[in-house]
Amino acid sequence: MQTRSLTKVAMLYGIYYGLATVVITLVFYLLGAELQSTLPTTLNYLALIASMYLGVKSYRDQDLGGAISYSRSILTSVMISVFGAVIISSFTIILYSFIDPSLPGQMQEAVQQQLIERGIPDEQVDEAMSRMKMMFSPVGMFLTGVLGAAIIGFIISLVLSIFTRKEANPFQNNLS
Repeated sequence: MQTRSLTKVAMLYGIYYGLATVVITLVFYLLGAELQSTLPTTLNYLALIASMYLGVKSYRDQDLGGAISYSRSILTSVMISVFGAVIISSFTIILYSFIDPSLPGQMQEAVQQQLIERGIPDEQVDEAMSRMKMMFSPVGMFLTGVLGAAIIGFIISLVLSIFTRKEANPFQNNLS
């Protein structure tokens, strides 16, 4: 029986996650909806959780003989998240740089308005806006996206791996 490597499985399910998120983002963008609103964000998290769960389950059942440790489940999940984030971050750069370059400015204006409404001092608002401009550079968007996905993926995988881990049966004879 041919088994797949952890990297191959993580890449495959990372691609599924990345493409699902790109489709969700495009649909909401074309509908004119706020991309950072609750519904698209929730759908993106559900795509991540589903991809991580299905990827770990597939790897466990098809390649590891039905058993996977808690730590290996976490590693697989985080790798899926990071591979997906590479696709999502690349798409985000294309969206913000070429498809609709006005989006970063709109988001910055909305954040600035929220900070002002909260009564944040002007110095702090200016500082936050300068940091935000750095984050909207192509390199900043890519690094923030991948690093953020690794952190979020790790947090989700801590819980998800409770349900996907499965110890090998010590009484099963693997001599066949």
